[in-house]
Amino acid sequence: MDHLPSAAALDRALLEIDRALPSGRADLRVDALARYKARYRTQLVAASRPYEGIVELLSTLAARGDRLGIVTNKPQAAADEIASRLFEPGLFGVVIGESDARPKKPH
Repeated sequence: MDHLPSAAALDRALLEIDRALPSGRADLRVDALARYKARYRTQLVAASRPYEGIVELLSTLAARGDRLGIVTNKPQAAADEIASRLFEPGLFGVVIGESDARPKKPH
């Protein structure tokens, strides 16, 4: 699976990379961006946690028959991975992430 940051996250990363690079060293930009992408892949859920009480709330909703899903601007592969790491399997009927096939939220 290709866990890449969203286009917006890449834009923000490039702004920060450009600010951090020494003057005249734009040649380092490609390497810096590659390092950012590699770190992103390994840190998908490093600082992510469901809000307090949300797991219990979602479990209660699912138990009463409510259909649950996730819609995010994160890339699809990353959204699927994050959902599988933070929540019980099968809790969500659908996980919709960023894709060329559909517009970004809000839409």
